[in-house]
Amino acid sequence: MKIRMNLSSKFIFSITVLIIIIICLVIFTTLKKERSMILGQMQRKGFVLTEVLAMASVNSFLNYDYSTLKRYMDTVVKDEDVISVMILDKDGRVKMHSDIDLIGTTVDDSITIKALRADEPVFQTDRINKIKDIYYFSVPIIAEDQKLGLIRIAMSNENVTLKIKESGNRLLIIGLIAIVIGVLGAVFMAGMISKPLRRLAQGAEAVSKGDLNWKVNIKSKDEIGILADAFSYMTKALRKYIESLVKTEKLAVLGELASGIMHEVRNPLEPIKGSAEYLQKKYKTDKVVEKYTRIIKDEINEVSRFLDEFLEFAKPPDPNFISLDIKSVINETLALTDYYIRGHKMEIIKNIEDDLPPIMADSAQLKQMFMNLILNSVQAQREKERLLKISSYLKNKEGYIVVEFFDYGHGIQEEKIERIFDPFFTTKENSTGLGLAICHGIVERHNGKIEAESEPGKWTLIKISLPVYDEKNE
Repeated sequence: MKIRMNLSSKFIFSITVLIIIIICLVIFTTLKKERSMILGQMQRKGFVLTEVLAMASVNSFLNYDYSTLKRYMDTVVKDEDVISVMILDKDGRVKMHSDIDLIGTTVDDSITIKALRADEPVFQTDRINKIKDIYYFSVPIIAEDQKLGLIRIAMSNENVTLKIKESGNRLLIIGLIAIVIGVLGAVFMAGMISKPLRRLAQGAEAVSKGDLNWKVNIKSKDEIGILADAFSYMTKALRKYIESLVKTEKLAVLGELASGIMHEVRNPLEPIKGSAEYLQKKYKTDKVVEKYTRIIKDEINEVSRFLDEFLEFAKPPDPNFISLDIKSVINETLALTDYYIRGHKMEIIKNIEDDLPPIMADSAQLKQMFMNLILNSVQAQREKERLLKISSYLKNKEGYIVVEFFDYGHGIQEEKIERIFDPFFTTKENSTGLGLAICHGIVERHNGKIEAESEPGKWTLIKISLPVYDEKNE
């Protein structure tokens, strides 16, 4: 049976194993180093004690002052690591020993024989068991280049081993505490990492099921935060792309529908309009006939205008792209609307930068869009502030020329501002609701973007961004 682990469990398991390995290595190397250091100190102490005792015993040995030798020896024996101390003459006979029963005996073991033959200090080790060793330190007693005897000290490493064991136990406890703290930290970190990742996974699952409005609220500034931002950006871009595809499909259907409507509706309108004109001529003096035939003609003209706008929205003509100066296009549009603007006592303020780079656009479509926005601004004006500001400037970093239309009209309510570019949505009476939708389509066909901002009862800003013409990309 194969065990499956989630990301948190894998992270906790990996960190725990890593901590255990590190702690074991630290304990092993620390104990090894400590054991080597302590044993080195013990060996140095053994030689120092032996050599000091050898030097101090020369005169007492020559003068047969055994009481002084015993006093020296008793001082050394007090050391907790010292097992025994003996003073031998050159023939191996014990002159003084920490065990008084051995005084006067002859020692002939291999360690003693080797030490008696040597003229230098001798160190030997005797393994008693796995945890206990006996160290033998032998130093000759020399006076005037003559070897008088031998000082031999036996020391045990038992106390040292106990100290090392206690140190190991302390390190083990510290290691266990470190492992517990490390595991708790790993659990905490795993939670911090896995929680936003689970949130991202839930978002991915929601998006896969079609919920493109899913929001991932992760505000961290690390890689997970960057991933969350990228996911949100991807979801937003995907939503826009799908909306664009749906809109394109809708427009295609509307285009076919518009062609049918134009054929089925416009054909009978002309005979109706002709009949009304005939009745007007035949019954010139009849005011009732004149009134209602005029209404028929006006309504037919209104229907024709709506059909033209609907056809233009549903089946817009392909742009005829040429290099244009945006300032010239704005001025030409203002010239075309000058009579209408002056008739409504509207003041125009222009703030257009000089030497703006050219754009690739359809002059007729841009004029149609600008004219539509100007007429909307004029119709939305209040009596006291009849002012329209038209600005144009370059956004160097983004490579766009921006055209802004700012009016002090009635404004647009916040809940409606996002819908003003939708077809058939309008905030005005007697409007088809296609004007701004046509503008939006024109901007899209020019690879630009159009935005709206407003404060109800005060002002409205329409911002159009069009890409700068780049000859290198031609």
